[in-house]
Amino acid sequence: MKLEAKGQELGNRRERQKNNSKLRTPIYYVFLHLLLHNLGEGRMIWEVIFSCASMTKLTRRKVLLTGLAAGTASAIATQQHSIQAAEPPTPNKNNGEPKGPPALFDYDGDPNSPPKVEDGLVQPTVPYDRTLSKLMIQCCDIAYDQYAAGIANPAYDGSIKSLKSYTPLLDGYTEVAAFKAQEELLGLSLQGTVIPKILQQLPLDAIERQLPQEIRDRLPRALQRVANPRSVYLGFALTSKQGNIIVFRGSQTSDDWISNLQVRQVDYVQAGAKAAKVHRGFQSFYTNVQTQVQAAAKLLNPAAPCYLTGHSLGAALATFAASDLSSSRMKPQLRLYTYASPRVGNLAFAEFLSGAVPNMYRIFNLADSVPAVPPSKTQNSDFRHVGQNWSFLYYTGDVAPNHFTSVYRAAIAKQVETNMLPDFPV
Repeated sequence: MKLEAKGQELGNRRERQKNNSKLRTPIYYVFLHLLLHNLGEGRMIWEVIFSCASMTKLTRRKVLLTGLAAGTASAIATQQHSIQAAEPPTPNKNNGEPKGPPALFDYDGDPNSPPKVEDGLVQPTVPYDRTLSKLMIQCCDIAYDQYAAGIANPAYDGSIKSLKSYTPLLDGYTEVAAFKAQEELLGLSLQGTVIPKILQQLPLDAIERQLPQEIRDRLPRALQRVANPRSVYLGFALTSKQGNIIVFRGSQTSDDWISNLQVRQVDYVQAGAKAAKVHRGFQSFYTNVQTQVQAAAKLLNPAAPCYLTGHSLGAALATFAASDLSSSRMKPQLRLYTYASPRVGNLAFAEFLSGAVPNMYRIFNLADSVPAVPPSKTQNSDFRHVGQNWSFLYYTGDVAPNHFTSVYRAAIAKQVETNMLPDFPV
């Protein structure tokens, strides 16, 4: 009888394992999403919960505190390796001999021949304007403040004139749009979200009992944010007789950074963009505001220059907006000023955009890690910057401060940015 009971228990256990395995992927992603929301000051807490045979038997947590660069590299490597595992292996081109150590930060170029910093593929027809650049980086700060104001006050309407970073230089402009979208699971497009279905299937009570108390205390609020994502501001559009300005903010939430880390490329579909591929996360993020940007463009002054700008993730969004509006009546007026921009697409995308929007300027700190990602070359893709280089060196001794808008403002105020890169090494 005891043997029969043990056999029955074993059968029941296998059945539970079979049923629970169906939920393994959504549970993993939901908990990764929830735990990424626990942001410390200047730190991102990555807590990975590994599952055993049964999803209710969660092993101990492994906490990794990382800086921006380390966290970015880890997430990129993890995702890229999972993608490679699902694809057939590529034959070694070196007679079966390994060509070197494993790729650092997923870079797959020749380690003995470092690449050169890429420049824009065409020379702008309109020169870089230092005075205008100073205003553009100030607008990036305003976009960050707009986001913060919306979080602090749900009744806030997105007006920028009340913000502390607002400058009187914008008094002649009229705000015609405040871009807003929902925070979402994994930064995916708003279309067809499956969050409610996932939450309905989760054995939350059983899982919660296995979590450390510090996580359990935060779980109700985190679950509420997943089930009912809040709307946040992503930027704004201004118009005047002398010009138009479209601004996007950079990364402020874990959703933003998850979008940043979705490094796999997807096809970019637009007339004239042959074989163009772009960063999946950035494009998905832009789709959240694309219709708002297109609607705002119809309210702009077509007889005046249209300046698009953004810092960090905002720079990537501004790049997509420039490409998007290159098929509109604003095309001849487009000017793109990006700050600390990551790479957005492959060479074909860069060539397309350089032809469609020749007046692009890429301002970056040589000590900033963000412009160095995604890697220019991985095993499955290549990425290329767009815009004429305008660089400076402001080394703070730390990863995050090298990326701050305050660093960019200080350099631009001193007019130290140059389009002549040093002859490395220096």
